[in-house]
Amino acid sequence: MKTFIYGLCDPDTNEIRYIGKSNSPKKRILDHIYSCNDSITHKNNWIKSLLRDGKKPTLQIIDEVP
Repeated sequence: MKTFIYGLCDPDTNEIRYIGKSNSPKKRILDHIYSCNDSITHKNNWIKSLLRDGKKPTLQIIDEVP
């Protein structure tokens, strides 16, 4: 099984704003989006601001690790 190192990127600038790891990064980005109201963090506030503007973070795979 592979684990992925991924970045959540700003959809306008492609700047990586968050780094994470997951076995299923496509599912994990949805988890980030749907759980952004669960706690007050810099990442969650950023995602909420994107959603208010009708945008979502983009996913960039940085590395695959066995």
